[in-house]
Amino acid sequence: MKRLLFVFGISLAWASSACALRISGPDGWVHVGESVHVPEGTKVQGPAVAIGGSVLIDGEVEGPAVAVGGDIRLGSKAVLEEAAVAVGGRIIQEPGARFDGEKVEIGSLRGLNRLLKWVALPVLAGGLGILAGLSVILKLTGLLSWVLLGVLGVLFFEKQMDVVCRQAVGRLGRNFLTGMGLSALLAVLMVLFAVTLVGIPLSILIALAYTAASFFGYMSLGYFAGRRILDPSGTRKSHPALPAAMGVLGLRLIHWIPIFGKLVTLVLFLIGLGAVYYTRFGTKPE
Repeated sequence: MKRLLFVFGISLAWASSACALRISGPDGWVHVGESVHVPEGTKVQGPAVAIGGSVLIDGEVEGPAVAVGGDIRLGSKAVLEEAAVAVGGRIIQEPGARFDGEKVEIGSLRGLNRLLKWVALPVLAGGLGILAGLSVILKLTGLLSWVLLGVLGVLFFEKQMDVVCRQAVGRLGRNFLTGMGLSALLAVLMVLFAVTLVGIPLSILIALAYTAASFFGYMSLGYFAGRRILDPSGTRKSHPALPAAMGVLGLRLIHWIPIFGKLVTLVLFLIGLGAVYYTRFGTKPE
């Protein structure tokens, strides 16, 4: 639960603020809006994550290295014990760096930059073109945010997401009905608590817990879908970040389908919520 709140807080900060943010602690180093640099002689007991920047490692990192919108550079004296995941960037390893984990490069922003150059000319033709271009950029940014959450989720909570996946797929009907019941119950509780000053903090906590549980269940189902596509035999040869990214990307593309996509998303959220409830965020297999 501690790490879930850690990642959830980081995601909210990235989505709601354009300012640089640094979070350092026993769970790792996370920088939002700037690069992460682990200097020589420094040991990070956890992941090194840069959102909107690069990860530069000259010291030792015990967890994975994740860069969104930047590169991962391993200096000649760097030590990285787990995977390196670059979303929209490259992984560069200098001679002498100690790294035996898997390298995962997801897409590149260069193609997006070229696309924007071609779109810029018609956009300048008028206000409607500008609005259309902004809509596309916002959608792409939102899509990247969802993929990022899925990748971070599986890097931190792969075992818990596995438990939620098995529960969700094994009992679809029960989880769906439970998700509906919990949504109705929590909505009533939030309204009852919100009418009093004393109950407002409880109403906010219920809303945050409901959001975290729903998102965790939805991301777990995306991870399951990606695994079924990339590894139908169940051998798990690929790094978990790849099926997580592909699965969440697929679910969000389905969400863009008018009416049908929204209904599918709602059903998956409710199924995931029920599975998270029964497994206590994947910590209690049934």
